[in-house]
Amino acid sequence: MPDKLIFGVLIVVGLVFFGSCRLSKKATTQLVKTLQLNTLTVKNLSEEVTKNDEIEIHVFLLDHRNKILTDTLILLEFTKENQSKNIPYLLPIKSQSNRVLIALIEQDHEIDASKRNHQVLNRVFSDPEWKNGPLAELALSKQLGDDDLLGIETINFYAGRNSPPVKQAPVQRIFDGSHLMDRYEYLLKFTIGR
Repeated sequence: MPDKLIFGVLIVVGLVFFGSCRLSKKATTQLVKTLQLNTLTVKNLSEEVTKNDEIEIHVFLLDHRNKILTDTLILLEFTKENQSKNIPYLLPIKSQSNRVLIALIEQDHEIDASKRNHQVLNRVFSDPEWKNGPLAELALSKQLGDDDLLGIETINFYAGRNSPPVKQAPVQRIFDGSHLMDRYEYLLKFTIGR
């Protein structure tokens, strides 16, 4: 009789333990539901002489085949360092979404070329073979002409079965570098929601 009691207690403890492990695993793999762009802050203007950066923020939501599900363009102007601009943009994440690409471009044209730039990015990012990296960014810079590609950030929502889940928290990405002797630095803050 004591053996049956001990065996029964072990089964109950095992079920409770493994059941709680399963519940905690489900809680960590929740799907991302939103991406909220919060602010863009200039730490160092890319146009040091004119002190006027006209910045294009291009946002692309893609599925695993690089099919663009949603895209948008946001225009901001910065006239001094350490200036922040609110970005009232909430991107609902569709269930088949795989990642978001965010590209920052500083306009050098006298005329607004943001729509043309957005079309170039749309074509490039739709290519299933395209992968972000220094060589890809260099090739893309050449296609954009006079406008300066300040950088491309990739936010992956799902990288594979054994990958850690995307954390739900305020996040920031830094776009920095130099172009034709001008050093630039931008800080983009956003929130990933579930």
